[in-house]
Amino acid sequence: MYCKYCKEYLSAMTTEHECPKRGLLRVDTGDSFLVSTVIGAVTNSAIIGGVLGGDFIGGILGDVLDGDLFD
Repeated sequence: MYCKYCKEYLSAMTTEHECPKRGLLRVDTGDSFLVSTVIGAVTNSAIIGGVLGGDFIGGILGDVLDGDLFD
């Protein structure tokens, strides 16, 4: 089994590991893009949306929704 974020091999006995590429909110449902977009729109920050949600493109899109980027 491999980690879906960093592609590191996980043994059959491992159910979870500390992945450096996973978002800080630990979004495991596969919708980190949507979560990042919402966080980016609410905070008006692409960086915060990307770091907390786990998807920087979603964070950027959320930040752009209010009309300006990286304010």
